[in-house]
Amino acid sequence: MPAVAFLTLPAIGHVNPTLAVVAELAHRGCDVIYFAPEDMRARIEGAGACWVDRPRRAASGGPAVQGPSDEAVRRLPYLMAAVAGATVPPLVEGLVATRPDVVACNELDLTARLSARAARLRAATFRPFHAAPRSGPRAEVTDDLANKARRGLADWAAKYDLPPTSLDEAMRGNERLRLVFLPRRFQTMAEAFDSTHLFVGPSLVQPAELPWLFPPRPGSRPRRVYISLGTLRNDHPGFYRLCFEAFAGPEWQVVMSIGERTDRAALGLVPANIDVRSFVPQLALLAQTDVFVTHGGLNSVMEAMWSGVPVVVLPEIEEQRTTGNRVAELKLGVALEREGLTADLLRFSVEQVGQDPQVGMCVQAMRKDVREAGGAPRAAEALLQLVQ
Repeated sequence: MPAVAFLTLPAIGHVNPTLAVVAELAHRGCDVIYFAPEDMRARIEGAGACWVDRPRRAASGGPAVQGPSDEAVRRLPYLMAAVAGATVPPLVEGLVATRPDVVACNELDLTARLSARAARLRAATFRPFHAAPRSGPRAEVTDDLANKARRGLADWAAKYDLPPTSLDEAMRGNERLRLVFLPRRFQTMAEAFDSTHLFVGPSLVQPAELPWLFPPRPGSRPRRVYISLGTLRNDHPGFYRLCFEAFAGPEWQVVMSIGERTDRAALGLVPANIDVRSFVPQLALLAQTDVFVTHGGLNSVMEAMWSGVPVVVLPEIEEQRTTGNRVAELKLGVALEREGLTADLLRFSVEQVGQDPQVGMCVQAMRKDVREAGGAPRAAEALLQLVQ
């Protein structure tokens, strides 16, 4: 059977969308090799892949950063190009040793894409965030960093006897397949993308059923709200206290996931109708939820659409604003700015999207699109077709 290697950036939001594809490939009898840092090992092996160590610094092009800024994300390709002489050779050695038939690379992971080219292996890309036209980086960088990136690419090309390439050309790439983990209708300017882009929708494994975390009670059912700011930028005790103010009262039942970095003591007294946890199985919980208040990570919004749940998006970075804008355009919920947000506005917005029949119809239509896009089975099949 074919062998497929996966390489991505060392963040949960980038790894999680690939795991269902890994499981699907493994189920079909494929050998799956996954290069990732040690702390990702358990979830990768749990999906059925053979884990190979890829140190976190090498995988990110520099020191690990929690919740990088928009500008840091735009500078990432330059940083990866600059250090390619140190980061590409070990990865090439690993690819040559395992000899996969296809290498699936995160599109932002320039190190992975350069390594696949150097090893002369077939490559595809995947994008666990909004697709963008095939263009190079657009960051404002110093002349020193730009020069280092050019030298790094020149050294890479010379070492592996490849034609010289610019950073713009390297980021555009020439892969025949680019997997996008959202349905085409959710994509902004979808008409700009050619047939090499395959919009497979979210790559999910249907979880076991999870009952709502509050016990049933007599009388009318309270409105159920789930709140999460994701895994990278969730240390916002002021926001969580604002949520306490917005939703305290018996007409609401709220589950709030705050991550592991938030100081619980800084939250103060938690209302009895709000359940605060470091982590919850999000996809399973969404099936019991009326409205999801989210940072707007694409994975989270796609999980909400899979579950048929409207969203209130509170973005912090550009990627999340793109998602929030699309949510508003498609009437799947609303997008709010965190700056100046009040408890009254947040409560009103949750009430609005939870009760608006047009939002409900639009969410159900998107739910149909999401579930019909093909997900992990379609992605796995497309990867295997590259081998033929």
